[in-house]
Amino acid sequence: MLLEVLGAVGVTNILVRGSVFAWLRRQIGFRALLGCAMCTGWWIGVLAGAAELDVHQVVVRQVVGVIVIGGAVSALATLLDFTLAFLDSHTTTEKTP
Repeated sequence: MLLEVLGAVGVTNILVRGSVFAWLRRQIGFRALLGCAMCTGWWIGVLAGAAELDVHQVVVRQVVGVIVIGGAVSALATLLDFTLAFLDSHTTTEKTP
């Protein structure tokens, strides 16, 4: 489960900040979703949790697991996004003559 959460945080970071998906973030339907690490992290986490569903387990336990993974990915992705924004704002590039 830890690797799934960390992998989902990585996917969220790529979707929200990566230049590879900048074209997708510019699309009208995806601006609000992919501009927010918390929102994107929630949905990526829910998808990661849903991928682990087992038909033999109790349904309530599965739903709780999906919600927990979604929340964990959302929280960690938001923390990573804030950290990267902080580091970007405190990084100076000086040009040498």
